[in-house]
Order: sequence, then structure tokens, then C-alpha cells
Amino acid sequence: MAVVLSSLLSTIAEKADMPTIQVLFITLQISGLVLAILYRTLLHPHRVSTTVRHVTATVIGLFIGVHCYSWSMCHLLLQPTLAYILMKTVNHKSMPKVVFLVSMAYLSVEHLQQLMRNFTADLDHIGPMMLITQRITSLAFGIHDGLYVDDSKLNPRQRKLAVRRFPTLIEYYSYIFHFQALAVGPFCFYKHYIEFIEGQYLVYSKKIGKDGKEEIVYKDPPVMVTAVRKLFSTAIVALFCYFSLANFPVTGNISEEVKSSSVLYRMLYMVVSAMGVQSKYIFAWGVADVVCNLSGLGFNGYHDDGSPRWDLVTNVHLIPFLMATNLREVIANWHIPAANWLKYVCFDRVPRYKDVLTFALSCVWHGFYPGYIWTVTNAIFVTIASKKVRQNIRPYFIGNGYLKLFYDFITWFANTLALEYIFLPFMLLENDLIIDFYKSIYFCGHLIVFSIILVLSFVKTSKKEQRNNSVTSSTVTSSPVNGQNTKADTNKNTDGTSYKIKSH
Repeated sequence: MAVVLSSLLSTIAEKADMPTIQVLFITLQISGLVLAILYRTLLHPHRVSTTVRHVTATVIGLFIGVHCYSWSMCHLLLQPTLAYILMKTVNHKSMPKVVFLVSMAYLSVEHLQQLMRNFTADLDHIGPMMLITQRITSLAFGIHDGLYVDDSKLNPRQRKLAVRRFPTLIEYYSYIFHFQALAVGPFCFYKHYIEFIEGQYLVYSKKIGKDGKEEIVYKDPPVMVTAVRKLFSTAIVALFCYFSLANFPVTGNISEEVKSSSVLYRMLYMVVSAMGVQSKYIFAWGVADVVCNLSGLGFNGYHDDGSPRWDLVTNVHLIPFLMATNLREVIANWHIPAANWLKYVCFDRVPRYKDVLTFALSCVWHGFYPGYIWTVTNAIFVTIASKKVRQNIRPYFIGNGYLKLFYDFITWFANTLALEYIFLPFMLLENDLIIDFYKSIYFCGHLIVFSIILVLSFVKTSKKEQRNNSVTSSTVTSSPVNGQNTKADTNKNTDGTSYKIKSH
């Protein structure tokens, strides 16, 4: 059957004049949409047992994995199996750290092999292994928090995500390999996945049946409107992706033609080419988000107006991401599940150097290409510079509406340029290409950032801003990774907006 599918995909790719791997990926996404609807309809939580739902999600996921990754699937099986054995056998005090270190080491070895082979592909086993590493490590800490740590020693987020029962083998493999999110994600925590499998997202009501007995009626939160809206926005992103990648390839930034162009054109080229690559991620994540939603995964309560929220596993909040005025807002709205994972396994648990260690983990998790290291290092300094601007410059603009609007526009424009400037190495990957690009523009972005840090380091922060920062830090703890609050509030969603508590 695999031979027939491969032959069919090759034929379609040839006629469409597209790489076979892209045709395979699009086929997977479309198939995922269909499978999600069938899974939600035929394997409804109150129609079949949780075991049937677990087994089905696992089998489909394994079939997709074997077909897409061939023998590399062995790595995707070995890493979580080894981790499960460690969870069962290692002393509970050190278990989460051992699982974390072993899983990250396994992933790092694969990253290094990829680096030495100088091979990258849109669809290889590294991407799924990165997601599996997130699931393994977060589950290990969740088990430790839920079974071996007193609740009083946990922060609100850790209590909410604590795993109170050790997962069976089929529950574990279902969480690791569920078809909705094997290839490109999104990542979700084990507790959220089990709630989805068990149907805890359903709304129930009671009514009197014809025989006079009370009956419980379960109702699925409506999802089709949300799914269509997400698919529509994803289609627009796909069109932009096709246009930008065809006309503004990212390697064009180091071509002699572009380097000899005007400064304005170079800025435009840099922004459009970088956004073109970003749109690839947004497209893939957008479709994957819809696949999860159509199968029932991702429900996050209700808005105040009664409309359902389906953003529990959303990777990108597109409009806030595009309109961000600083890097913190960018990170808060980009690759959100990964940011939540970094916060959960690192930022909330290390006693000191939280920012640096969290950025370092992000870098190691992504891999060892020089471009990744450049991007993370650049992001650290841009974050420092933006904080100093906010502390020392912003207070002069917030007293007047027009000045505040002008400040927001300038910071949005500067943030857009800075984002693509620091993101470009992530796409160029190789050190020679990165240095060639930065040399061609005289490292102007770095000079500006370092100048801001140097100059504003000698400027005393305004008392008003100091009071604001003091009040903020005393009431809520924020992550440098996702900018989300850790203060407990059972009536708040992850982005701080209110919703109605759903009943079970």
C-alpha cells in the first residue's frame, strides 16, 4: 500500500510541478482534516470507550509516522519508550530531571547528526522528535508534581497541570503519537489531552425523558464556524507564502543584486522574504490547529458573549503577532505551546538565571545550526534594549493620546524590522551566509541595539515607571518566553481574557 501511495504522490507532484515532499505534506494536512471529523463523529467520547479512542489515535499516528519517516520512525519509538521505562524505574525525586536530560540528549544527538550531514528537509523526523521531547519532559514533571509533591509547594500552573495517576502504556503512546499533532504539532500538556479523550470538554444538561426518568444530554461546543474562519485565514497566509517565496527567496538577501540596491528596497526585501518563511510555519500550524479542533482537541471555555474558545493549542495569534510593538509581544503570540513548555519545564523550576537558561533551552531544543544560536543571542539583546526603551522613553509619550499613538507606530515599525533582522539567521542557518548578510549592512542593527543599551544604562528610570514595574512584579510573575501570567485565576484563559467555567 505504501508503494501505491508513493507512486500516486509522485504522479501528482510531477503534474503539479511541485516537490513530492510538499505534495505529501499537503496530503497529510487534508487527510488530517477528514480523519479529525470522522474521529469526532464516529468515536465520540460518549459513543465509544476511552481505550478505543486511544488505540485509534495511536494506530493512525503510527501509520502516518512509518509512511512519512520510514526507518527514522525507530528513533521516534525508541526515545519515548526509553523515557517511559525511566519514569517507571528511576527514583521519583530525580525522575523528571533524568528523563529531561536523557530526552534532551537523545534529541541533541539527532540534531548534531543532522548538522554533520548538512541536511535539512521540510519533513524529516527531527520535527516530530522535538514535539515528542516536549511531551515526554512535560509529562515527567507533571507526574512528579501530581504524585510526589505536596500541592502547597506547587505554583498555580503546576497544580493545574499535575498528573494525579500514572498513565498506562496505551495512554502514554496515544499522547505521544496521536495523529492530530504528530508531524507539526501543536504541543499540548498531558492533562489537556486526557480531558479531550475522556470528553471533559463536553457540555451537559439534564432533561426528563419520555419514561419520566432524568437523562443527561451531552452537547459538543460548536466548532465549524471557528474551523472555517481559521482555514480562511490560513488560505490567505498560504497565498502570501507562495507569492513571497517565489519572488523574494530568503537567500536573495545576500545576492549581489539585492546588496547593491537602495536601503529602502533592502529593508523591504528583508521583511517580505522573512515573512514568507514565517508564513510557512503559520500555514502548517494553522491547519494542524484546525485538525485538532475538528477532532475536539483545543476547547478552552467560553467568551463572555457565550461563544466558544478553541485556542487551547493554537500556535499563533496572527493579528497580535503582526501588530506587536516589542519582542515580548511577539514571543507571547508566536509558537505559544512551545513557550508554555519552556515556562513549565524551565523558567518556573530553575532558582536563578531564569531568562538566560530558558533562552538556552530554547536554543538547544531547536538545534545547533549557527543560525539558531545567532537568533537566540540577538533576541536576548533586543529584549534588553526594548526594556530600557520602555522604562526610559515611553513615560514621555503616554500622557498624550496623539503622542502615545505616534510612539506605538514607531515601536511597531522598529519591532517589525528588528524581528526580521534577528530572525533572518534562523533561515540562513550557515555562519558564512549570516556574516555575509550582516557585513553587507555593516551590522547596523547590532550597533543600534548596543547603543541603546549603553546610552540608556546611564539614564535613571522614571519614578512613575519604577512604580509601575514594582506593582506589576508584586502582583504577577511573567515569563520572558510567553509573557503570560502565572497568577491563579480560575476565570481567566491563558491570555488573560475572561470566560465562563464549563461544567462536567
